[in-house]
Amino acid sequence: MFGKHKSKAKSGPTEVKGLLARIVGDDWGKLPRTEDHWVDYKAVMRPRSEGANSFDVRIYDQWCAKQMKLNVVDYQSLDEHQELILLDGWVDMKAKKGEIRARAK
Repeated sequence: MFGKHKSKAKSGPTEVKGLLARIVGDDWGKLPRTEDHWVDYKAVMRPRSEGANSFDVRIYDQWCAKQMKLNVVDYQSLDEHQELILLDGWVDMKAKKGEIRARAK
Protein backbone atom coordinates (compact mmCIF):
# COMPACT_ATOMS: atom_id res chain seq x y z
CA MET A 1 0.00 0.00 0.00
CA PHE A 2 2.77 2.47 0.90
CA GLY A 3 5.58 0.94 -1.19
CA LYS A 4 7.05 2.38 -4.35
CA HIS A 5 5.41 1.59 -7.67
CA LYS A 6 7.64 -0.44 -9.99
CA SER A 7 6.52 1.38 -13.13
CA LYS A 8 4.30 4.20 -14.29
CA ALA A 9 2.84 2.21 -17.17
CA LYS A 10 -0.64 0.84 -16.80
CA SER A 11 -0.99 -2.75 -17.99
CA GLY A 12 -4.12 -2.10 -20.07
CA PRO A 13 -4.96 0.52 -22.71
CA THR A 14 -4.46 4.14 -21.66
CA GLU A 15 -5.36 7.55 -23.05
CA VAL A 16 -2.80 9.12 -25.36
CA LYS A 17 -2.08 12.40 -23.60
CA GLY A 18 0.68 14.31 -21.90
CA LEU A 19 4.16 12.94 -22.56
CA LEU A 20 2.99 10.34 -25.11
CA ALA A 21 1.10 12.93 -27.17
CA ARG A 22 4.09 15.31 -27.12
CA ILE A 23 6.50 12.58 -28.25
CA VAL A 24 4.24 11.70 -31.21
CA GLY A 25 4.33 15.37 -32.23
CA ASP A 26 4.01 15.99 -35.97
CA ASP A 27 3.35 12.33 -36.73
CA TRP A 28 -0.30 12.89 -35.71
CA GLY A 29 -0.69 14.52 -39.14
CA LYS A 30 0.52 11.35 -40.88
CA LEU A 31 -2.41 9.27 -39.63
CA PRO A 32 -5.20 8.50 -42.09
CA ARG A 33 -8.21 10.78 -41.80
CA THR A 34 -11.45 9.18 -40.75
CA GLU A 35 -14.86 10.54 -41.65
CA ASP A 36 -16.96 7.69 -40.29
CA HIS A 37 -16.28 7.93 -36.53
CA TRP A 38 -14.71 9.93 -33.73
CA VAL A 39 -11.19 8.66 -33.21
CA ASP A 40 -10.48 6.99 -29.91
CA TYR A 41 -6.71 6.55 -29.77
CA LYS A 42 -5.36 4.31 -27.02
CA ALA A 43 -1.84 3.24 -26.10
CA VAL A 44 -0.62 -0.10 -24.79
CA MET A 45 2.87 -0.51 -23.35
CA ARG A 46 5.30 -3.19 -22.26
CA PRO A 47 8.57 -2.82 -20.30
CA ARG A 48 11.84 -2.59 -22.25
CA SER A 49 15.12 -4.12 -21.13
CA GLU A 50 16.74 -0.64 -20.87
CA GLY A 51 15.30 0.06 -17.44
CA ALA A 52 12.29 0.26 -15.16
CA ASN A 53 11.00 3.48 -16.71
CA SER A 54 11.39 2.55 -20.38
CA PHE A 55 8.52 1.06 -22.42
CA ASP A 56 7.66 -0.10 -25.94
CA VAL A 57 4.48 1.67 -27.09
CA ARG A 58 1.75 0.88 -29.62
CA ILE A 59 -1.04 3.33 -30.42
CA TYR A 60 -4.26 2.16 -32.06
CA ASP A 61 -7.84 3.36 -32.65
CA GLN A 62 -10.06 1.59 -30.14
CA TRP A 63 -13.14 2.13 -32.34
CA CYS A 64 -11.52 0.10 -35.15
CA ALA A 65 -10.56 -2.67 -32.72
CA LYS A 66 -14.16 -2.86 -31.47
CA GLN A 67 -15.42 -3.09 -35.07
CA MET A 68 -13.21 -6.18 -35.45
CA LYS A 69 -14.54 -7.47 -32.12
CA LEU A 70 -11.01 -7.40 -30.70
CA ASN A 71 -10.61 -6.79 -26.99
CA VAL A 72 -7.19 -5.15 -26.57
CA VAL A 73 -6.02 -5.85 -23.04
CA ASP A 74 -2.24 -5.42 -23.41
CA TYR A 75 0.65 -4.87 -25.84
CA GLN A 76 0.60 -8.46 -27.12
CA SER A 77 -3.10 -8.24 -28.02
CA LEU A 78 -2.07 -6.44 -31.22
CA ASP A 79 0.57 -9.01 -32.28
CA GLU A 80 -1.91 -10.80 -34.56
CA HIS A 81 -3.53 -7.55 -35.74
CA GLN A 82 -0.66 -5.41 -36.96
CA GLU A 83 -3.02 -3.49 -39.27
CA LEU A 84 -4.58 -1.81 -36.22
CA ILE A 85 -1.28 -0.30 -35.02
CA LEU A 86 -1.16 3.32 -36.18
CA LEU A 87 1.99 4.43 -34.33
CA ASP A 88 4.68 2.58 -32.42
CA GLY A 89 7.97 3.20 -30.71
CA TRP A 90 9.33 3.67 -27.22
CA VAL A 91 9.21 6.06 -24.28
CA ASP A 92 11.33 6.63 -21.18
CA MET A 93 9.00 8.09 -18.56
CA LYS A 94 11.77 9.23 -16.19
CA ALA A 95 13.91 10.92 -18.87
CA LYS A 96 10.74 12.24 -20.56
CA LYS A 97 11.95 11.26 -24.02
CA GLY A 98 11.22 8.68 -26.66
CA GLU A 99 10.36 8.09 -30.28
CA ILE A 100 6.86 7.19 -31.45
CA ARG A 101 6.28 7.30 -35.21
CA ALA A 102 3.45 6.60 -37.64
CA ARG A 103 3.69 3.23 -39.35
CA ALA A 104 4.12 3.21 -43.12
CA LYS A 105 1.00 1.94 -44.87
